[in-house]
This record gives sequence, structure tokens and C-alpha cells, in this order.
Amino acid sequence: MGVTMEEFIGKVTSIENYKVNGELNAQSIRLLPEKKLDFKPGQYMLLAKEGFSLRARPSELKWSSYSIASSPKEKELEFAYTIRWSGGFTQHLAETLKEGSQLQLKGPFGNFFLKQNQRENLLIATGAGITPIMSMLRTLVPQKAPCTLYYGFRTSEHCFFQEELKELANLPFLRLFFATSREGDRCYVQDLLKAAALPQEAEAYICGNPKMVKEVRDLLLEKGLPQERINAEQW
Repeated sequence: MGVTMEEFIGKVTSIENYKVNGELNAQSIRLLPEKKLDFKPGQYMLLAKEGFSLRARPSELKWSSYSIASSPKEKELEFAYTIRWSGGFTQHLAETLKEGSQLQLKGPFGNFFLKQNQRENLLIATGAGITPIMSMLRTLVPQKAPCTLYYGFRTSEHCFFQEELKELANLPFLRLFFATSREGDRCYVQDLLKAAALPQEAEAYICGNPKMVKEVRDLLLEKGLPQERINAEQW
């Protein structure tokens, strides 16, 4: 698949707000691109918005990378992100974005993507790292492909795609495990994986903060999964 640097427009069709303790904490947005996009589940796009430029070069747009959450078969592109209230791009989106708004897009990019093989898939994510994993999951579900997801977040309010994941949990070919670090059993995905019997022929995909990615990678290696079947992206 060739990577294009051509810019094109995506129009916002919906915005979902995630609140924690009543305060806006994250968003997921759907865009309708002006052209059909060919991408692999797990890849990312560069996004920019008129009115948000580089501080050093105000005449140039500031581009930021965001993983795609939708599957390649969907007409719309979905992105999800935690809002950083520090004057950056996500704050600008939270303050200015509305249905009908336009974003500039470039891509797709990235070597973290779902491989086309017959192996069982082991998906592991924390926080907003679920975004590229959702693209994979939404691709695998129509195929009824055996899959296990481990997803960690602070509290239930920090869980992206919560309702959809609850519905997917009822499918017989999917196994979903959740780890909450600030409520309930107060554990991490690493704790769940340590106690789990993992399929030795699985293809693993990990996305989240660097500490989690390293610890999970090391854990999978200890459990006998070969390096070439451990795919990871860290934020």
C-alpha cells in the first residue's frame, strides 16, 4: 500500500464526549472524507485544522497523528483521543469542533497493523491505545475470527467505546477482559496476563503507554510467544 502525502478534507459527522467526574476528558469523532481511503486496521492519519498553526511558523498548520478506530470497510473515519488541557491540538478540537466542521487529513501511515493470517489474535491496550485496536476488532468481528482483548483503564468513565465493547463481549468467538486501576479490583492488564494461559500460536498487538508496552512485551516473551509475533505501538 502506497503512502500519499496529498491533503484532503474530512467533514465531522458526529462527536461523542467522554466525561470524568462531570468534566470533559476525551472525545471520539467521526469524519466523512472527501475521497475513499485505503488503509490497514491499526494505521494512523495526520490531522490538522484551520486556525491551529505552529507557534514558530504561524503560517503553517500544525499536524498531529491519530490512530483510526473505524474499520477499512466503513465510509467514515473515527478517531478517539484524550483531551490535554494545555493549549494543544486536542484542547483546540474540544473548544471549536462541531458537526459540519472540516479537518485536513494526510495518510494513512504506520507499520502497526493487522496481519492477514489465520492465527488467533491477542489484542492488548490501555487508555486511548484502544483506538487502533478497535479498528482491528471491528475488522475481525465480521470474519468471526477468534480473538482475545485485554483492555486497561483507570475507571469505567475512562473506558472508550464502552457500550460497543459490552455488546461484543456476548459474541462466542471473542473473549474480553477489563482491568481498572482506580476502582473495583484495582489491577492492570499486566496482572491479568500474568495469570492467563495464552494461546501459543497467537499474533499479539499491543498499544498504550511505553511502560505498559515494555512490560507486556517482556511478559509475552516469558510466556513463550516469539518476538516476530509481538506487534506494538506506544504513545
